[in-house]
Order: sequence, then C-alpha cells, then structure tokens
Amino acid sequence: SVGRLKSWGMNSRGIRGAGGGDEMGGGSSTTVSRPQYSQWYVLYVLFQVNFASMSALFINKAIFAMYHFHFPVTLYLVQAFTTLLVLLPMYAFGMMPDVRLSRSAMIALVPCALVSWLNVVVGLLALTRVNIPMFSALRRLTVLFTLGSEMIMMGKVPSPAIAGTVVLLAIGSVMSALSDVTFSAFGYLMVFLNNVLTAINLV
Repeated sequence: SVGRLKSWGMNSRGIRGAGGGDEMGGGSSTTVSRPQYSQWYVLYVLFQVNFASMSALFINKAIFAMYHFHFPVTLYLVQAFTTLLVLLPMYAFGMMPDVRLSRSAMIALVPCALVSWLNVVVGLLALTRVNIPMFSALRRLTVLFTLGSEMIMMGKVPSPAIAGTVVLLAIGSVMSALSDVTFSAFGYLMVFLNNVLTAINLV
C-alpha cells in the first residue's frame, strides 16, 4: 500500500530521490506521471530484450554443451560480476538514474532478490539437462504458473478467453515434451521449478 511505501521512506514508485525526499529531494510527495513512449521505441526495446534473452540462452547452452562446463552457479557469479563492472562506471558517469532506497526498503526487498537469484540459478541448472527447443517450449508454461500464482496470492480470476489461451499453450508444450528423445527428469523438474520461481517473481 502507499502508506507502507511511505513508511519505508519511498515514494509511490518505490524509490527516493537523490536528496532523500519523497521525490527529487523535496519534502512533500508529488504525483509523477508516467513517461509516454512512441510505438517504435517500445518495439525497439522489446527487440533488444528478446535478442539479449535469446543470445544469453544460446551462449549459456554452448558453454555447457560444447565446452563441458557444468558449474552453473559459477557461471552465474561470473556473469553477475561482469554486469556490475559494466553498470558501476555507467552509474558513476551519470548514464543511469540516481535511485536510492531506504534501509527498511532494501531489507523488505531481500526475499524478492533471493527469488530472483534462485530463478536464474535454477534456469541454468535446467539448461544443463534440457535441449534449447524443449527448454523454450516448457518455459512457455510460465504464463500458466503466473495465472495460478495470481489466483492464489492475489485472488485474481482470469477471463475465459485468457484462461483458454493459456490452456492451449500448455497443451502444446506438453505435446512437444512427449516427443522429446532427450528426456531428463531432473531437467524437466528444474524447468518447472524455474517456471514457479518466475511466476512468484512476476507476481
């Protein structure tokens, strides 16, 4: 709720300005309108996100399959450290916004960070045992897990059209799994756990 966010020292977007006030250093709370982006910019961002996601998927699978590197946690730590090496200079030179959280807000976000970390590690574990086509097909079931999580955690009931679409998507993923000649029970279990963690992270 907004009251809880204010008790954490944050504004309605969950962040604090550089001056420590509710927005950008002021003491009074103000309403910040969402920025408007063009359709081409949104498509450009979607392309970048999907391109980065698919690139990471193929690169990680190549590391596991071609180079026989079977240490997903180590791979994750190296990638996270490399990301920090790129982001910290960008932050220092003002290429990233100065976003600061209060201590209580950071403590409250620890469970979300742990779920996100487990999500990445479990996904890498699944990728060591499942081929890319099956991994991609089973990951499509994340929508089903997300709907279930929303119903359990938030009491939201999807419309019949959305529920029917998700069920058809799930049936297609199951049919793809039936023809998988490289079946791995552990790999499938990790993919489903990955879907559960992703759904919790999204909700």
